[in-house]
Amino acid sequence: MKTLLSNLFCMLFLICHTVAQTGSIKGTIKEQSAGMGLPGASVVIDGTTNGAMTDINGNFEIRGLKPGTYFLKTSYVGFVSE
Repeated sequence: MKTLLSNLFCMLFLICHTVAQTGSIKGTIKEQSAGMGLPGASVVIDGTTNGAMTDINGNFEIRGLKPGTYFLKTSYVGFVSE
């Protein structure tokens, strides 16, 4: 019985540890010529609806991401995407 409980505890620990492994992408969107942060810019992971809006200083964070490589798309009123 003790071995069964010990094995069950180990399995639950591994499952919880695996599920908890997420990351985030943080950054700042700035206007190129003046270097000022752009508040309210949209930052989205390409091909998804997962994203964030920048704060007053142009900072953003997208949380809860699985490990991997991501491509971001940004948009802002009055600017052209390249």
